[in-house]
Amino acid sequence: PDNVKAIGLEAFWYCYALKSINIGSGLKTIEDRALSECENLEEINVDKDNEAFSSNQGVLYNKDKTTIIAFPLAKGGLYVIPDSVTELSCNVIQGAQNLKSVFIPENVTYIDSDAFWMTNLKNVYYEGTEDQWNNIYHPNYWYDPLENVTKIFDCSEISPDFNYDGLINANDVAVVRKALLNTADAYDVTLDGSFDIIDLV
Repeated sequence: PDNVKAIGLEAFWYCYALKSINIGSGLKTIEDRALSECENLEEINVDKDNEAFSSNQGVLYNKDKTTIIAFPLAKGGLYVIPDSVTELSCNVIQGAQNLKSVFIPENVTYIDSDAFWMTNLKNVYYEGTEDQWNNIYHPNYWYDPLENVTKIFDCSEISPDFNYDGLINANDVAVVRKALLNTADAYDVTLDGSFDIIDLV
């Protein structure tokens, strides 16, 4: 509701039943771990008139989108970080097991390694150079969650191989369709019982 002003400390912590949150225009404060460990949370939406927070792609940000406040752990596929974000702080995407790829703009100047703790990322796309990456990414001395993740540097675009099979074909289109339409069967988009060229139109 719009008259809610604050979400308290650990308010929804480990709330597995929570799938979506709609934040009204009056919310001003979200305390630590208020939305942490909600493993089935798919999206966070914010009223456009809220003066403290905003949302994009179901992700919660401060109003001017320089800081990620909360990432819905059930969100999968590809996450494109907005150009306005300047840092990825500790635990910001921790536990997002369904997330496969992330695109990081060159404007990000600091990345805490724990930002990606307990994720299953396959690809990290970084807009800057490898040298820039080494300057902004700070892994722990004992564990690097991105050690076995493929990193692609100097990229302003994202690979169209969305299903990570090493090929670019109709299957990749189906993956995009599934993400956009949220269909259980991405291939049979027309729901006519078959997957054919019509589904790709």
